[in-house]
Amino acid sequence: MKKVFSKKSLLVVFSLFLLLVGCDKGKGEKATEDVQEWTGKGAQTEEKRIESLKASLYENPDNFELLSALGDAYFESAKYKEAIAEYDKALKINPKDADCLNDKGLAYFYLGNSEAALEVIDKAIKVDPTYKHAWLSKGYMLLSLGKYVEAEVPFKKVKELDPLGPLGADADNFLAKIDVIKDQQ
Repeated sequence: MKKVFSKKSLLVVFSLFLLLVGCDKGKGEKATEDVQEWTGKGAQTEEKRIESLKASLYENPDNFELLSALGDAYFESAKYKEAIAEYDKALKINPKDADCLNDKGLAYFYLGNSEAALEVIDKAIKVDPTYKHAWLSKGYMLLSLGKYVEAEVPFKKVKELDPLGPLGADADNFLAKIDVIKDQQ
């Protein structure tokens, strides 16, 4: 079997996708001013962002939005263990936040723990079956694991939920890659 896409190239493509599209669309709507200050285009370096969020959390340690934003900052800095710890704190406050669960699942996946990653992604989907990012993440993980037939289901769900949107288009691209791989097998 000829390998068309390596796991590393898929990881790079998906990471860039997450940075461009963002997995925290829902958070911006309810975010506090502290969070909004660090999620906009004027954001400074990730380390400064992390330190600022930590300082804000010192004053308000049970703020879900700040905890989630700190998890995101660690995630974007590829500090996945730290991200998971912050997502866990946020999820103690709001265990039904699909976005936070999705991001935690991705952090587990990037640490190489695909079993835990898929388990957390499934929780995100159970919490909100319409959350497109979780479906896309699940498809990406399954595709990266070489489970091409299984990956088709979540990608098709993304297309159903976002037929004309950017996530639907990304799902189409991943499905096309699966078709190429299957044709070469």
